[in-house]
Amino acid sequence: MRVALRQSDDPRVRGPQGKLAQGWAAVRPTVGALINRGLQSRNTVLHSASWLPSGLDRELNRLPVDVLHLHWVCGELLSVEATARLQKPQVWTLHDQWAFLGAEHYQYQDRDRRYQQGYRRDNRPDWEQRWDLNRWVWQRKQRCWRRPHQLVAPSRWMADCVARSVLLGRWPITVIPNALNTDLFRPWDVALSRRLLNLPPHRRLLLFGAERAGSDLRKGMDLLRDVLQRLPRDLAERSAAVILGQSAPRGPEDWGLPVHWLGPVTDERLLPLVYSAVDLTIVPSRLDNLPQIGTEAQACGCPVVAWQVGGLADVLAPEVTGELVPPFDCAAMAAAIARLLMDEPRRRAYGEAARERAIACWAEPVVAGRYQSVYLQALGDADALS
Repeated sequence: MRVALRQSDDPRVRGPQGKLAQGWAAVRPTVGALINRGLQSRNTVLHSASWLPSGLDRELNRLPVDVLHLHWVCGELLSVEATARLQKPQVWTLHDQWAFLGAEHYQYQDRDRRYQQGYRRDNRPDWEQRWDLNRWVWQRKQRCWRRPHQLVAPSRWMADCVARSVLLGRWPITVIPNALNTDLFRPWDVALSRRLLNLPPHRRLLLFGAERAGSDLRKGMDLLRDVLQRLPRDLAERSAAVILGQSAPRGPEDWGLPVHWLGPVTDERLLPLVYSAVDLTIVPSRLDNLPQIGTEAQACGCPVVAWQVGGLADVLAPEVTGELVPPFDCAAMAAAIARLLMDEPRRRAYGEAARERAIACWAEPVVAGRYQSVYLQALGDADALS
């Protein structure tokens, strides 16, 4: 594994070598992001221009490997141009929409169809002003990315978006979900988990988690608050929210029930305790691919409630491991949460089915076997072109 900055002592993980290379790797994302200031947009998701040289393409081309498997190449890890200079057969897993959009990592909710039409001057949306950064990045991708490679989408929704895109619509794509270590992510005793995390032992607990959720509208933290405020009063008095990845705000906020702020959890070994401690996990994202909080929660036997949007339809099996709710209907989501919290046998059945489905769909050996087929296809495509 080649990473931007090595933070692991695992000898299989490589980072830049030498103090100069490490220093440039550390500052490159900040320097590269300066160009984003020319764009003014209501789309608050991450934008990546991927324009600075890193030299990583030369390093990867020298490696004695048969296939390069790309995951997240932004943060100025590889420029658009450098990606095109990679010479070995490639498999690219799309963890967001950046590969076929402009600089943005997700479209502006589901309203933006520019990736299906081409980024032209006459179809620029009204939520963007000043320099058209997204058009500039998209044009560079169109100019550089001429040779198709094997793509992998973690969700059917992502694969469908790729198929409709001007940029990558003709590239071969396979749907393979993200792998989970189902030995790590497994159910723990509820009482023990709550005691270790200092959570109330007798309340119904609802989990929400996301990085930068307070500033990323896509994650739907505002929708979550609306949902929780709509819970029946008697149920809210017996429940509490648990928010993972965010620290408590400075001032008081009305969530309709008590909130326990766990803050960022940097050790993934603690996450199974969190999922085991709660009764339901809520995923209110306006748009998402295959959010790990939903799959990890189910591997730990925790049912999920989410909007029926984007890749969330692949996260859970409706009325088997959780509930899908019509998009952004906060009253309907509150009703679904209340039904599950008040129906303990159904909630337990959902949790047991969620654990079984996680092992069948997302366990590492299952996913690895599917990737092996894609690697062989990439090698076969390269042999056919040589």
